Amino acid sequence: LILNLQQNSPQSSPNSPHDTLDVPPTIRLKLRLEGPYRPEVAALISLANTWFSLIDRVESSTHQIVGSLPKLPALNFMLVPTVPIATILVVSSPIIIGIFIVTLPLFLPLVILLATSLIALFSAGLGVYASTKLGRDQVATFISPLYNTVASTPSGQRLLYQTGPRPTPVSLARIILPKSLLPKLFLSLFIDLVGSSSYLLPIVGEGFDLAWAPLQTVLIIAMYDQLSPNLKYVSFVEEILPFTDFIPSATIGWLTEFGPSLIGGDKQTSEKVVSAVHHLAVETKTAGSQAIETETGMRR
Repeated sequence: LILNLQQNSPQSSPNSPHDTLDVPPTIRLKLRLEGPYRPEVAALISLANTWFSLIDRVESSTHQIVGSLPKLPALNFMLVPTVPIATILVVSSPIIIGIFIVTLPLFLPLVILLATSLIALFSAGLGVYASTKLGRDQVATFISPLYNTVASTPSGQRLLYQTGPRPTPVSLARIILPKSLLPKLFLSLFIDLVGSSSYLLPIVGEGFDLAWAPLQTVLIIAMYDQLSPNLKYVSFVEEILPFTDFIPSATIGWLTEFGPSLIGGDKQTSEKVVSAVHHLAVETKTAGSQAIETETGMRR
């Protein structure tokens, strides 16, 4: 909704060259109409608000307790016991690393369990930090453009609000997934990497494929079903069957879409590749600016 608040001058007429239609608008209002959320979305929002309220109370109490504690000694006094301990660790680190390498086959299950526990602990701590006031503000910087993009599409609106039938996973994936040459290539390589990662644990990894196969099939349909309608069957079968994960289904779809024009030396496609590389370099160079990242995400 655009409002022009500049009044007409007494000398202006409807046919005047300085008509009000030529005057730039002075106020722009963006209206957003919302309806009732779907029950599952409303329940999720209510649960999130309850969780955030609990975290805020715990954070406030923690600040009060920390403020009442006695101050720690000066840093100079802390260095007195720290320096000898650090020296012992540095000197003995080659011995510890050598013993670890020699005994790694024996303690491999323990190492995997320890690494999994550390990753789970780190993920839990990251989730708690993202639930604090400061964490929510930082997460909102990256989530807001994505949410606005999804909420401005028919599929996103049918996902959030009680309007029409629920969208399919494929229609939701098409909102988020890239459509240009290089981002699509990187995503395809990542999909194939995740699909073939089951070879890290030959027996347990095949069980992971049972959960990954439907998700990969949805991504393949959303990205390449229009040009390669049979590729989704290949993708699902190679993930479900054992020892067939080496087939790069997503990359095959990318080659089907962009390969003929690249091999044929299509000038327009070559220009697109150069433009995409240049655009990626510019984005990487300006990645430190939060405002530019937010504006680029909203434009996308």
